[in-house]
Amino acid sequence: MSNTVIVIKKSLVSGNVPASLANGEIAINAADGKLFYKNSGGSIASIENQNTFLTVNANSSLITATATNDILSIVAGNNVTVTGNTTTKTITISSSGGTSAIADAYVSDVPPSSPVNGELWWNSSTGILSIYYSANSVWVSTSPSSSSPNTFSSFNVNSTIINSSTISDTIYFESNNFVSITANANSKTISISSTDPTANIFTGSSYTLTYHDAGNFVYSNSTSNNIVYVNANTLPINVPVTIIQLGTGYTSIHGNTGTTVVTSSSNTARAQYSTLTLLQPSLNFFVIAGDTA
Repeated sequence: MSNTVIVIKKSLVSGNVPASLANGEIAINAADGKLFYKNSGGSIASIENQNTFLTVNANSSLITATATNDILSIVAGNNVTVTGNTTTKTITISSSGGTSAIADAYVSDVPPSSPVNGELWWNSSTGILSIYYSANSVWVSTSPSSSSPNTFSSFNVNSTIINSSTISDTIYFESNNFVSITANANSKTISISSTDPTANIFTGSSYTLTYHDAGNFVYSNSTSNNIVYVNANTLPINVPVTIIQLGTGYTSIHGNTGTTVVTSSSNTARAQYSTLTLLQPSLNFFVIAGDTA
């Protein structure tokens, strides 16, 4: 082997490549991060530091390079196309149609502007679910001929028509005094029946009237003075509540916030077995009548 003086050449200009190198001689381009040498064929070759991913995470599966010349291949599966662009350095993965295409669900009263094959669209105005078929560029309804199950669009209640304004409307059955409503989900029936008047008996120092006391009796059976309270927006108008003092303790009627309670004399029962009647001629305005002190 002949003796050769090795000179390390260098450049700080990007793109510069040495014109010639002797065997064993190297050159460095610091701007490009490249190391040049003369290969066995007599050509100028380079070694460069390239930014790469050591590991690729594919849906929690780690793919790790085991050698510097390893190549990661992206393989298209069913109904998927993979396109690589060396100019823009991009990889495009898209659906190519078919029954197994993955698509989004879209909820609106108008269809999505750029649907893909298999995309679902639920029309929030009509309640119809459709799927997009790209071969014919059409939305195909997945619903039966009607947009919803068989339902009543209106209810006629003693000549009062109750209409549904949207497909999500719910009609409520609410029981009043002396009426009970029982629903059976298995038999799909609603039973409406009359009930006998009920009475509430309390023995404590106070009692607050409820909606179901309207038209009924409330008995105070206490040996100490006690108070019957009435809240605002609780009782129906023009339906009386009868309050009877059974015990020796005097019973009084008081209104809570938002109510006005008036009487011609007193709001307290006169004696044991006295009967008081609470009337509501207008909303939250109450009148006490009966055997007051």
